[in-house]
Amino acid sequence: MNKEVLKVTRSEEKYFISIPDKYFLMKNLKNILQEDSFGDHGFYKVRTLYFDNPTNKDYLDKVNNTPSRKGIRLRTYFPKSNFAKIEVKMKNPEIDNKISLKISQEDAKEIINLNYDVLKNYSNKKALEIYNILTEENYKPVIVIAYNRKAFDSREYGLRITIDNNLEYNNHNFDIFDPNLTLTPLCSFSENILEIKTEKILPLNIQTILDSIEKIDKASSKYKRSRFFLNSSLF
Repeated sequence: MNKEVLKVTRSEEKYFISIPDKYFLMKNLKNILQEDSFGDHGFYKVRTLYFDNPTNKDYLDKVNNTPSRKGIRLRTYFPKSNFAKIEVKMKNPEIDNKISLKISQEDAKEIINLNYDVLKNYSNKKALEIYNILTEENYKPVIVIAYNRKAFDSREYGLRITIDNNLEYNNHNFDIFDPNLTLTPLCSFSENILEIKTEKILPLNIQTILDSIEKIDKASSKYKRSRFFLNSSLF
C-alpha cells in the first residue's frame, strides 16, 4: 500500500452561508477551481471519528479558545473506501498545521479498536509522532461526525474551498466504515458551512466571488459543536 504523509501549513476561515449563496458559489467557483476528485463532481460524504483524552482536553481547549491547541481525527470519504486518513490538526495564534497519514482500512479499524501499534508499520517520523500522541496522552474515540461536502481546490493557488451540510453524529458506534451506521441529525439540513483554506493570498477573481455573498462569521469546529450539543454526557 502507498504510505503517504503530508504536512500542511495554512490559514482557515469558517462561515455560515445561505442556500442561495451556496448555489451561487458552486456555479461560479467551478469555472475557476477544480472540483474535488473524490465523489461525484466534488460531492461526497465525509465520516470523521474524533479522539480525545480522558480529561476532554481538546474539546475544552476549543471551548475556552486556547490559543495553541490540537485535534486528532480518523476520516473516510466513503464507507466502502479501502483507506482512511488519520490527521492531527495543530492550531496556534498565527497559523494552522496539519499532519495527514493515509492508512489502509484494515489499519484504520485496528485504530478504532485502540490498537495504535499498527502505526509503527509506517516507516516515517510523522506516523510515530501520531502514535506517541495517541498513546502517551491516552486518546480514545469519542464521536463520529458525518456530513455532505462539496469541494473545490487548486494547487496553483494553494487553496481549498468546501461547503458542508447535513451534519450528523453517533457517539456510541465508532465504526466509520459501517454501511449501516446510525446517524442522528445535529442541525437543520438548510445549514451550510463554508470553509476557506489557503496557503497563499487569494486571487482577486476568487476574492470577488467570495465577497459577493453574505458570510456569517459564527461557524465553529464541527467537533466543538457536536460535543457541546452532547455536553451532558462528557463528564
